Amino acid sequence: MKKAFPLLILLALASLAALWIWRAGSPARPEPSSGPDVLATRFFQSAPLPARVPPPPTTPTRLPVGIQLTWDDPLTLPGDILVGSTESLQSLTDLVYTEFVAQGYPGKVIREEMWGDDVLSLLCTTDRYDIVSAARSLRPEELEICRRQGREPVLLPVAQGALVMVTHPKNPLTLTLTTRQLQELWLADQWSDLRTTWPDTPIRRYTPAPESDVYTYYTHQFLGDPLDDTHSTAAKAPPNTTVSFDFSDLVQKIVADPNALAILDYHSYLAARSSFKRIQVDGSITGDDAPLSENYPLQYPLFLYTTQSTLQNKAQVRAFLAFYIMHAERFVDTAQQLPLNPAQLETSKIQFLTALDNPSLLREFGVVLTTPPPQEDTPPSTAMPATDPGGEN
Repeated sequence: MKKAFPLLILLALASLAALWIWRAGSPARPEPSSGPDVLATRFFQSAPLPARVPPPPTTPTRLPVGIQLTWDDPLTLPGDILVGSTESLQSLTDLVYTEFVAQGYPGKVIREEMWGDDVLSLLCTTDRYDIVSAARSLRPEELEICRRQGREPVLLPVAQGALVMVTHPKNPLTLTLTTRQLQELWLADQWSDLRTTWPDTPIRRYTPAPESDVYTYYTHQFLGDPLDDTHSTAAKAPPNTTVSFDFSDLVQKIVADPNALAILDYHSYLAARSSFKRIQVDGSITGDDAPLSENYPLQYPLFLYTTQSTLQNKAQVRAFLAFYIMHAERFVDTAQQLPLNPAQLETSKIQFLTALDNPSLLREFGVVLTTPPPQEDTPPSTAMPATDPGGEN
């Protein structure tokens, strides 16, 4: 045992020497210059790099673009179509109908002119009309009436209108206002109520009929929500207001009054734009002849309504509405309206297919439907698509 001990010592020394020679011939690993955990740093320096794992593909959440609505051969369609139409969509409906007839439709689209509130009431209480048009969605109480009558409404946006506020063409004021200032101006007694540098002269207001689409939009959407109940009530009947049911008469009154302030729809404004001075809104327009920009704040959708049973049971209504949605953009300029943006157009197609109970085509385009919570004054859809839309003088 004593003889073996020195041998073990020699073997240990030889191993240490061999280890020293190996370390001396190997490149030195850099020591970390700083850091509280030297051992962890050394481990990660010598550990192999982890394999790169590509991220999982993301699920697209944008609205699909390019859904194609199909319709029956117009030559085979039976019967006429009765439309209750408000003034905003009269011209566009006539243009689409003319093209539909050119495609071979043998029937007639009979259009009766009506006010918005009246036509929506008739949609919910009678089956007189196959289609009605309006510039607003159904209110919750109207939707409830429709459903109590077993008439599930189908709302289809097809174009956009816009509100334009104008003054006398020679009004010297530089009128570039925010939407809030427009509200205040509409309720003011005289011009200086809005800005002290403006004249102490009374404002005289001119509006289309309160039953019109533009006035309905203005009071319910533009004035009703931001202002309190007192201001909202005053907005419907402000002082020094003249109501006209005739557009030509309205133009003449504005041109004859230097203190005129008027609200018009975009269609009416374009028909006589040289007779007015347009008020700039939030810097989104730059001149009386400039087109409205995409971010113009006073745009509103124009809708066609039918009922689910009418859509499913009347081939001529189904075909005309599909044709209308697919072709309306071709005619909006001629009709002096504004087109839907791509997301709005695809939503309209999805609403149509959902009411038609056509899930296969929806699946083909990857549309995921979810049931939204009920909201006040929102389109009465049963399903919605999943989505990823001044100076002074």
